[in-house]
Amino acid sequence: MHPSHHDTANTPRRNRGPAGPVPAPPGVPAPRQPAGYGQNTAPPYPPAPRTAGPRPTPRPGALVQLCRTASLIRSTIERTILREEKFTWNHFDALLVVCVSRGIEARRIAQEMGIAKATLTACLRTLIARGLIYRAPAEHDRRTIVLVPTDAGMWLATRLHTAVDDTQARILAGSGLPSGDLIAALLRELARRGRAHATTST
Repeated sequence: MHPSHHDTANTPRRNRGPAGPVPAPPGVPAPRQPAGYGQNTAPPYPPAPRTAGPRPTPRPGALVQLCRTASLIRSTIERTILREEKFTWNHFDALLVVCVSRGIEARRIAQEMGIAKATLTACLRTLIARGLIYRAPAEHDRRTIVLVPTDAGMWLATRLHTAVDDTQARILAGSGLPSGDLIAALLRELARRGRAHATTST
């Protein structure tokens, strides 16, 4: 009598597929498994605190909304104003800082913009290659190198800044918001406090 396809009690193990790791042949050492093999090595999350009622839904605060708004406006300016010059926001901002200061060290530009020096280095390399800024010894210390705008850099920064100001005027016009100067002063104070907080936290 032939066993039915449901009768697997007497079926050899090799026909039913492996139920675990295949044993090594006699005389061959079994392979070593890496540490944590077969285990979930991700650190567990701490248990959520028990509350009497439903957990509150997190809502974005002022800083979150500020960052979202800045990202939105920044991408709009890059798309509508800076793209024709093949500029990113960092290119424009770095050129603006150099033109306002008329001579500033690279580390101070990075601090003013709030970006890493490596990111700034790439921006400065582009601005120098395009003849918009150049390196020169500082007047107070010839060993210190500062970035100085060229006439072409001043002209381009003025033209782009005028277009950015027009965008600002359209955004703030008739909205009941504070003036642009007041908002700028508030943002500068927030930046100052943010830098101070970053210094004390490290």
